[in-house]
Amino acid sequence: MKLATRQNENAKVPWYKSFLFTIIIWFFPLALIPILVIIYDSNKTIIKNIEESYYNDIKQVSSLESRFINNWFKYREIDIKAWAEVKSTKELLKELIINFQDSSQDLTTFVKSGIYRKSIIVLGGDFYSLSHRYDYIEDIFLIDTHGNILFSVEKKSDLSTNILEGANRTSKFAEAVKKTLKDKNAHFSDLEHYKPASNAITGFLQYLFLTM
Repeated sequence: MKLATRQNENAKVPWYKSFLFTIIIWFFPLALIPILVIIYDSNKTIIKNIEESYYNDIKQVSSLESRFINNWFKYREIDIKAWAEVKSTKELLKELIINFQDSSQDLTTFVKSGIYRKSIIVLGGDFYSLSHRYDYIEDIFLIDTHGNILFSVEKKSDLSTNILEGANRTSKFAEAVKKTLKDKNAHFSDLEHYKPASNAITGFLQYLFLTM
């Protein structure tokens, strides 16, 4: 009679209070911990590999882009030196300098004179063709050693001004011109919002050559 009573009492015990369930509850986390550790380490390894892969890809792309940019500027420097040696370039700048000195006029008046226009028509054609032929050339300047802008294809507000003393004397363009006049090497001005170009982002490459 008592045995039957215990069986009935055991039968009434809920499953979640059973001894077996209690053992599972205690040991399952212990068994789960090594699995979580393995998953965590695996994820760390995967993430590290992905990060290293992205880093290497970015490094390689940056290296290629850097090489491309350096080569691009290298060839532009070769171009500007070659154009400076062209006979018509030397002749035009030499003629403009001599005519300006002989005119006894201020620069603004001189660039509006008939003798100036005649020089541009006769010797300036190559510059207009050059600027239209290459999409990376916005303008071409001829500047004397005093900083006077004697020629500009685009004829914007900086034509007939002095880049070293005028309104644009604080520009990166002016700083690069100073460097070129000092060491006679080609220099790039870096990019800037240049006011005469409607504040467009502009960069200048200049080179000094002798005309006399």
